[in-house]
Amino acid sequence: MDFESLVCWLKESDEEKLASLWKVADEVRREYVGDAIHLRGLIEISNHCFKNCYYCGIRRGNKRLLRYRMTVDEIMETAKIGESLGYGTVVLQSGEDPDFPYEEIARIIEKIKS
Repeated sequence: MDFESLVCWLKESDEEKLASLWKVADEVRREYVGDAIHLRGLIEISNHCFKNCYYCGIRRGNKRLLRYRMTVDEIMETAKIGESLGYGTVVLQSGEDPDFPYEEIARIIEKIKS
């Protein structure tokens, strides 16, 4: 779909045309994704961040935020709890925390996967 077509669809208000679009979109979703539901757990491992992106709640300049950084043991325990609850995967999320180097995060991921 090109840009102009996309803009036309975003402006569309005809219920029949929109129903047709939803039908096609659902067929594409079924073909490429299917009907399965996959549970993923989100583990927020740190809310420290050296960046100051104004839109972000964990930006460096937010002085009202109580900062935390999970330990490796806390992360592992949380991942185990997620597994016991049926989560097939976990996502580790953090601000850009210089005290949580990428190498350490890679080791944690390896431990979770083992």
